Amino acid sequence: VITNIGLDHTAFLGETLAKIATEKAGIIKPGIPVIIGERQTETTPIFYAQAMRLQSQLHFAEDIAISYPQPEIPLKGNYQRKNIQTVQAAIEILKERGFNLSTDTVLKGLQKTVQNTGLIGRWQILSEHPVIICDTAHNAAGLRYVMDQLQQTHHRKLHIVWGMVSDKERSKIWPLLPGNAHYYFCCPDIPRGLSAQMLCEEASLYQLYGEVYLSVNAALEAARIAAHPDDVIFVGGSTFVVAEVI
Repeated sequence: VITNIGLDHTAFLGETLAKIATEKAGIIKPGIPVIIGERQTETTPIFYAQAMRLQSQLHFAEDIAISYPQPEIPLKGNYQRKNIQTVQAAIEILKERGFNLSTDTVLKGLQKTVQNTGLIGRWQILSEHPVIICDTAHNAAGLRYVMDQLQQTHHRKLHIVWGMVSDKERSKIWPLLPGNAHYYFCCPDIPRGLSAQMLCEEASLYQLYGEVYLSVNAALEAARIAAHPDDVIFVGGSTFVVAEVI
């Protein structure tokens, strides 16, 4: 299975989608089916070429009919729809190859995603009144979905606790962040953490304004104090920021 590809971890995988896809295509094995989570103009020809070379069946998740009802899953981020679609496609291919996976087993497994994997911090609601949401999305591809969902979430005012690490392409992320929010800039407690002051200064170039705090928890506490019960507080920008609040 190869999930959707974004321009993340470019230091390790390549500077373009095509180069990253070439690295990802390295997992394709001779004669073994491969599921691609998302059709992308830049990456599709690369996957086709590698699959053809290795005589592997290539499938796109969106093309595979699912033979059971859509489950209700505990991961609520809108972007999880593609992830679930990809998982379901892989299950269908396994069933075609003789694996005995009953509908009941599949649905129970999907419904217990968090329990079975320990995956947290993905559109996780930490509290109500005000609603506090955290999400570990940290690249443009993931944040685009998260910010769309955040704007669709009912709120009186939006507060964003924001911290990042130094190796992300911030120039592609800043334009995705809402200009109608108040920001609480912070630095995750790791060596790669980016200075909150630098974040604040960069953000102002994109008309995103707020204050600087010495820690993630200090920023969150300031947002809690400032927020009305009908407001929404979002915590994000880095997995390491989210890890400090959950």
